[in-house]
Amino acid sequence: MNSYSSTRKNSLLCKPELWICLFLILSISMVYAEVITYDFIGLDDDVYVFENPSVRSGLNLKSIIAAFTTTPGGLWIPLTRLSLMLDYELYSLEAGGYHLTNILLHMANCLLLFWCLKKMTSCRWQSAFVAALLALHPMHVESVAWITERKDVLSMFFWMLTMLGYLRYVAKPAARRYLVMLLFFVLGLMAKPMLVTLPCALLLLDFWPLKRYRYLLQGDNKTDRRSPVSALSVLIREKLPLFAIAAVAGSVTFVVQQRFGATADIDSISYPCRVYNALVSYVGYIGKMVWPRDLAVLYPHPGDSLPVSQIVLAGALLAAISVVVIFLRHKYAYLPAGWFWYLVTLLPVIGLVQTGPQAMADRFAYVPFIGLYILIAWGVPDMFAGFDYGKRLLGPLAAAVLVVLLVTARHQASYWQNSITLFEHTLAVTENNHAIHTNLGVAFAEQDNIEEALRHFNKALHISPRNAKARFNLGIVLAGQGQAEQAISHFTRVLQVWPDDAQVHYQLGNLLAKSGATAQAAGHYAEALRIQPCFAEVHNNLGLLVAGQGRADEAVNHFRTALACKPAYADAHYNLGVVLAGQGNTTRAIHQYTRALQEDPGYAKAHYNLGIVYLKQNSLPEAAACFQEAVGSDPDYAQAHYNLGAVLARMGNTPQAVMHLQEALRIRPGYARARAGLDKLLAGRTDKSMMSDTAP
Repeated sequence: MNSYSSTRKNSLLCKPELWICLFLILSISMVYAEVITYDFIGLDDDVYVFENPSVRSGLNLKSIIAAFTTTPGGLWIPLTRLSLMLDYELYSLEAGGYHLTNILLHMANCLLLFWCLKKMTSCRWQSAFVAALLALHPMHVESVAWITERKDVLSMFFWMLTMLGYLRYVAKPAARRYLVMLLFFVLGLMAKPMLVTLPCALLLLDFWPLKRYRYLLQGDNKTDRRSPVSALSVLIREKLPLFAIAAVAGSVTFVVQQRFGATADIDSISYPCRVYNALVSYVGYIGKMVWPRDLAVLYPHPGDSLPVSQIVLAGALLAAISVVVIFLRHKYAYLPAGWFWYLVTLLPVIGLVQTGPQAMADRFAYVPFIGLYILIAWGVPDMFAGFDYGKRLLGPLAAAVLVVLLVTARHQASYWQNSITLFEHTLAVTENNHAIHTNLGVAFAEQDNIEEALRHFNKALHISPRNAKARFNLGIVLAGQGQAEQAISHFTRVLQVWPDDAQVHYQLGNLLAKSGATAQAAGHYAEALRIQPCFAEVHNNLGLLVAGQGRADEAVNHFRTALACKPAYADAHYNLGVVLAGQGNTTRAIHQYTRALQEDPGYAKAHYNLGIVYLKQNSLPEAAACFQEAVGSDPDYAQAHYNLGAVLARMGNTPQAVMHLQEALRIRPGYARARAGLDKLLAGRTDKSMMSDTAP
């Protein structure tokens, strides 16, 4: 028994497949080891994770329903969102955990690709090299190191499972096996709709390496032989359910992105320009694969600026390669399979339907490059086959390529440390990149580096004066700097580009309200609510505006609506409490102040106003406790120090009362009431009827 176990164990350890899998795992770990220490990126990570309320609520019935019924980012990707919710359950908002999940999925994809190719071709080393290229190529760093691109690695995982399910079905056709494959396909589409091309990829596999098309042509005997059209129709009919599901998914994606505003207008990027850019990008991706330098998170779209010569050369090169691979299809069947895999799987994101400001994107190459890797892994050995020492050179050459890719990918991954390192690198390797100048400005603004933020926003607007996002953020920064007039001007111009943006109307309303233009402010608040009826902050601020005009009942309605939209909104609870207290509804006011403090225990004004209510009820100990909490939360709260001193004086605690009155005067030297009270106490007149200050 021991001898058998030992022999079996040694046999397992000697299997090259095991060592190949270990190499893939270790090499991926070497590339991405540091990534688990990296932060979220200020480019869609907010939309998908750290500012997404559904994700931040974790896995529950409401968030699961939201995953299937809402489309942040303009994509219906419920499975990806569920995976992010699960990460939140495990890691809260620790970015390293989300990065780890991406890395593990990437490992699984590479292992599954190796297993799948090995199973289809029986070519161990070619399959291993394709998997290693997927594992280590720098172009795939974006898909792994960017948390938002969970959809890439997760959808690829189900792509691979669908392929394995297809192999099981081909080996032994059965309805159950077909349904399993179909399930994996649907799950993949729910992770990212790029899987719409998977049925075409399966059709290519029928030509090579599965050779099902050739088998149908030849048949077992003469009577079973089919014509080329008949053979092809059999393979297509078999995949009709997949094509139908893909068509539905593609249509849904297009409609959702149109409604979200992700698809570019025909006026902004004309269709001929999209076609020209697609031709150039097809060649550009190949160039990045061969020589992966100057990789960026966003390559600006050239619009109509592409030289005619570049377009013609790109089109001619693509046509020439296509003709050659078709001509050589009988001798080297992997050539058309690999080449058309690349062309077809890249088609949904090549820019014919433009989504976003990019000309191309590294993440789009995650699946399509597998076709090019197949060309290399099978083509290079055939090229070397005629040389005496060709086979001996292949091993060292492959190893050298993988080492270079590993080092390059690790270096590329280092740029993903945080938003600033990533965006600064992108600006260093691209030109006229107004979108990244905008995002870098936001990153600097979040660090309170206002000078750099303004510089990048202005640079973005210099490149693209219609960049509404840059202008909007410039307005936000200027408003924060007290330059209200300039901010209002920028927000007004933003509305020329984004007339139906509730957030712009909200910000403009806030500035106008502060400047005293209450009628105009109310108009913008009303417009914001027309666009987004459940905008809690707008209801809250509109409540403040009408409360200031003496319309208390209307204010109460707005605050209650704000809380219906956002129950954990501390400011709305507080403001509702203030109005209710002013109406003499003490009990409900106490309840609202208490709710505000449940949501924000350090809310100094809520502690203060709750103290005022208790003070009016002559509940001195409760009032003193509230004022004490107020000064604990905000040590420079002069009124809270004064009222605490006044209450302590009335309770007979003169030393502590003196101390708080002195603190109130230190904070506000001209505080007359505090000066009068302190003078009385220091003169030995412990006036227990000292008046309190009820101002907030």
